[in-house]
Amino acid sequence: MKVICAGLGKTGTTSLAKALQVLGYNVYDFKEHYEFHLQQWLDSFETDRHPNFKEIYEGVDAVTDVPPAFWFEEISADFPEAKVILTVRDSEDAWLKSWREHLQLALEFFTRFYTKPLFIIVPWMRKTKRFLDTLHQAIYGSFNPEATALYRVKYRQHNERVQAVIPAEKLLVFNVKQGWKPLCEFLG
Repeated sequence: MKVICAGLGKTGTTSLAKALQVLGYNVYDFKEHYEFHLQQWLDSFETDRHPNFKEIYEGVDAVTDVPPAFWFEEISADFPEAKVILTVRDSEDAWLKSWREHLQLALEFFTRFYTKPLFIIVPWMRKTKRFLDTLHQAIYGSFNPEATALYRVKYRQHNERVQAVIPAEKLLVFNVKQGWKPLCEFLG
C-alpha cells in the first residue's frame, strides 16, 4: 500500500482513483471494495473487528472512497509508509449539495427495487442494501438526504480528524481541481 485516500464520498475520490491509475497505481475504489470484500466490510461495521487490511490489500497500491476512508487510521497503521490524501470539495456547501444528490439517486433506486419480488429472493440485493444502510449509518449517521446539519458535522469532523491524526509530511489535503502538480509532487 502506497496511498490511502481518506476523503469521504463525493470529494473527488473517483477522479483521484483515475489519476492514480494513470500514474501506474493498482487502485481499489468503491467498486472493488464492494465486489471483492463486501462481507469483510459488512462484518467491520457490524462486529468488533476490522478487515485484515494486509490480506485484502495484498498487491494493491492505493485505496479510495469509503469504506477505507472511514478506516484510514487503521489502514495507515498497517501500512505506515503509505501516504495519505484527504480529498476535499471547494466548500462544505459544495460537498453537501453533491452528497444529497447522490443519496437521492440511491434512495430512488432502492425504493424502486425494495418492494419488488426480485429484491426479496436475490440475496446479493438484500446484502447490498444492508451494506449501504450500515455503511451510511456508521460514517454519516444517516441515509436521509434531509439530515443536512448532521452531514455537515460528520464531514467537518472527519476532515479535522484526518488532519489531526496523520503527520503533515505524510498528508496532502487535495481538491482535484488543483490538478496534477500538487498530486505528482506529493507522490514523488
